Amino acid sequence: MKTILAILVTLTGIVPSGCEVEEVKQPYSEKRGADASSHFDEMLTRHVGVDGRVDYAGIRQNPFQLIAFVRFLEAISPESHPDLFQTPSDEKAYWINAYNALIMKAVTDHPEIDSVNDIQFAK
Repeated sequence: MKTILAILVTLTGIVPSGCEVEEVKQPYSEKRGADASSHFDEMLTRHVGVDGRVDYAGIRQNPFQLIAFVRFLEAISPESHPDLFQTPSDEKAYWINAYNALIMKAVTDHPEIDSVNDIQFAK
C-alpha cells in the first residue's frame, strides 16, 4: 500500500511539504494480548503438524494471524511492560514465541524459502 501511495504521489507530482506521519501506538489491553495469543495458537494448530513441520505455504496464503502476533510482540515485551512478565517462565515463553514467530515470518516473507533449514544461519 505504501508503494502504491508513493507511486501515485510521484506520478501526480504532489509532494506533501512539512507533513509528518506519526505512528499511533495503541495502549496494551488484556483483550488485545489475549486476542494476539489466541490468533497465534490457532495458526499453530492449523499449520504445524504433530511432527513439528510447518506448512509455510498455508501461512503464506493467510498470513494475517502471524502478522498480528508479530506486531503484538513488537508492542509488548519484557522490556516495555515488565509488569506483564512477572516470572522468569513468563519471559522465557515470550522469547520462545517471539523466536518462533519471527522465523515463521522470515520464511513466509520469502517464497523462495521452503523451510527454516534453507536459511543460512539455521544450518
